[in-house]
Amino acid sequence: GVQYIHDFFTIRSWETISWLWKRIQQSEHHLRSMLLFWITSCLNKSSLLMAYNPDGIGRVMKGTLYIGSVTQEMNPLHLLGISQGDICRFLNAAFVVSRNTSLSAIDTSSSTNIRLPRNSVDYALIDPPFGGVVPFVELNHLWEGFLHVHSKENDELTVNSVRGVREDDYATTIQRCFKEIFRTLKPG
Repeated sequence: GVQYIHDFFTIRSWETISWLWKRIQQSEHHLRSMLLFWITSCLNKSSLLMAYNPDGIGRVMKGTLYIGSVTQEMNPLHLLGISQGDICRFLNAAFVVSRNTSLSAIDTSSSTNIRLPRNSVDYALIDPPFGGVVPFVELNHLWEGFLHVHSKENDELTVNSVRGVREDDYATTIQRCFKEIFRTLKPG
């Protein structure tokens, strides 16, 4: 069974990730957050959540912490190489976009209390949870275990009978989010 974060990994993957993690923790502060972003981008695919597929391309089942009966071990160093390329492509695209716009912002705070003035946002892209379809707090366990942060389960906006969150609670909170987003949007 799985009781600890290391139980999600083969011994070889865990040793590789642990060694890298220790080096990242010793890195200079200004580099640490970038390196943490880089390594955490590969945690799920480096874990036993990576299920084997006959086509040879393993996949992590979305929306659940599921360890299949047959898993596919991936070399974390190989995955980090792929991630590095993805991050570089993103940064190049973001640089082009930033040269052509006045200001962009990305925020991951609660949409019930946005720290922006009224009528200050041109465009808001939101991705709200869909009722009780995806248990977001539970799916963060790997990242939270490494980063030593913990989601506030009471703040999560998903229907969950175990935590006593009903559909009407979801509807009330999502309505508060939309009102707050609307408050920050410029007219028209």
